[in-house]
Amino acid sequence: MLPFISNVFNDPSDPWYYVVGVIFLLLIFGAVALYMVWVGKKNKQNADKTDGAVEADNVDKAEVKADEQATENTDATAHLQEQDKK
Repeated sequence: MLPFISNVFNDPSDPWYYVVGVIFLLLIFGAVALYMVWVGKKNKQNADKTDGAVEADNVDKAEVKADEQATENTDATAHLQEQDKK
């Protein structure tokens, strides 16, 4: 039995030599495809987290700008009211 199994891996004239070779190639390409899918999902999750953080930063900046504008408008209104009183 051992010579037959050894012949499968060493003799190119044996049809099983090619069957075993194709099986190994399928395993290798399958592992590479699985890795690519896994990394793609991981990158997509990281991108979604990053997009959420960027959107939160944009919202915070918009709130700060709105607060600054409100303060400026309030100051300008108070200044005009003081001028009207004089």
